[in-house]
Amino acid sequence: MTGCGPVIVLVAAAMLAASRWNVNADRMLGCESLDCQSIPAVLASEWTGAKGHQTIMRPATQSRTFYSRRCAMNFCPNCGAKVNHQIPQGDDRPRYVCPVCKEIHYQNPKLVVGVIPEWQGRILLCRRAIAPREGLWTLPAGYLENGETAADGARRETWEEARARVDALAPYALFDLTFVNQLYLIFRGAMISDDCHPGDESLAVGFFTEAEVPWEAIAFKVIEETLRRYFKDCATGVFPFQTGRIQAPARKD
Repeated sequence: MTGCGPVIVLVAAAMLAASRWNVNADRMLGCESLDCQSIPAVLASEWTGAKGHQTIMRPATQSRTFYSRRCAMNFCPNCGAKVNHQIPQGDDRPRYVCPVCKEIHYQNPKLVVGVIPEWQGRILLCRRAIAPREGLWTLPAGYLENGETAADGARRETWEEARARVDALAPYALFDLTFVNQLYLIFRGAMISDDCHPGDESLAVGFFTEAEVPWEAIAFKVIEETLRRYFKDCATGVFPFQTGRIQAPARKD
């Protein structure tokens, strides 16, 4: 056991450094998707909503926490050499470039795909079981995976988060979130049935009319904007393709 001391110290130091990096990265970016601030007690508590809405709760289990990181690259994934942050020849912006294998590592925006699941005049929302914005409500949505079409990814996210099946997907909204390097593509989709229940990333799922939506407890600005435009279009029955840009949330000192 005499050789274990240095190992334990090194592991503890690495864990401390990682935790400090997470905090510093969040402060540096100041972005919505990394904001793990505490949810006010009134929002984190069980939201009952307007009379008449239906909510299905997940059995009480220990919630999982996931962290989304936008980390600076230090070492080349190909050869392990330390990378430089420079403007490559013929380019117009800094990239991470490996001086050994010469690989240029491009970092491009992520595509988030989701669905407004529709059922008999109501829409399906999920109450998040994971950070960020744990305990708040959102549409089923998530990152598109390699090898998926946008529609397939949206269907998968709806199943994973709400165990719901949707059909006849129609593109509805595309939003730019340049402050977190994301694009949101949201579809409208008819639910095949009202069969649904919370997936691993949801605490509850529920059906809501516009009046029943917990507007004060919507997880993300982009989801709130999507829903407000959607219900406005519901009044006319015409659903033009929506586009827009979501601004970064105000910094909190």
